[in-house]
Amino acid sequence: MLDLSATYTFRVAGITGDGFDVDRIGGRPVDASGAVERQFLAGCRAHGATEVLQQADYVYCGWPS
Repeated sequence: MLDLSATYTFRVAGITGDGFDVDRIGGRPVDASGAVERQFLAGCRAHGATEVLQQADYVYCGWPS
């Protein structure tokens, strides 16, 4: 999260043992077809996330435990 916050402002909607959900990026709700969301998920992957999901109203990034 800290690494991603250097590039993006986002709101964490939930935290699990190995990842987190984001429901707002750049001050606006997550959009299932948004370019910023795809970039955010690519950023998660670049920082080692192995599970990235994009849903209608949130994105999820998870790392191996």
